[in-house]
Amino acid sequence: MAISITTRTSKGSPLNATEHDQNLQNIVAAIENTSTGHDHDGSDSKKVIATNLDVTGLTAGKPLQVNSGGTAVESASDTGTGAIVRAMSPTISSPVVSSPTVSGNFNLSVTTITSSTTAADYATYIINAQSGNVTLTLPSAATYISRRYTIMRIDTYQHSSEYKAIVAAASGQTINGVGLINLANNDSITIQSNGANWVIK
Repeated sequence: MAISITTRTSKGSPLNATEHDQNLQNIVAAIENTSTGHDHDGSDSKKVIATNLDVTGLTAGKPLQVNSGGTAVESASDTGTGAIVRAMSPTISSPVVSSPTVSGNFNLSVTTITSSTTAADYATYIINAQSGNVTLTLPSAATYISRRYTIMRIDTYQHSSEYKAIVAAASGQTINGVGLINLANNDSITIQSNGANWVIK
């Protein structure tokens, strides 16, 4: 959009106050747009639109960050070290947090199993062995250093069934020196990896 400006040269004499004001209004009209953007004063009645931007090297849909040298703006990553998290409920796997303080309640994941499986990312496993033997096999203690599980047996009926609820270490590893533990109904244990085996806490 062309900007109409009255100058002293074009007029042939000094500009008066009204002409100065009209020049400013013409400049504002040229850079403001009523359909997109936001004006500097936050008003929705006057909005600024930018065109002819150089977006070389930028990725659509990615947030922006200043580069390491502080000389340019670049697209930021959603993953990896220093990633900018944009999701309202991001999933964060195995973060290292030193001496956190938790105020109020927090939730630990729990699941009930009725057939044999390998423990994964749940914090608590409830074994229901009412209808058959159930073995919960622990993952490698060397892979999941410091991981902790609470495991309990709660059968459907009050009296324990004839079947077994077994917590088993991975091949070549132990739980307090033994390969497996058989839980009676309503028994529970909390175990943690020491990087080589599992220990009962």
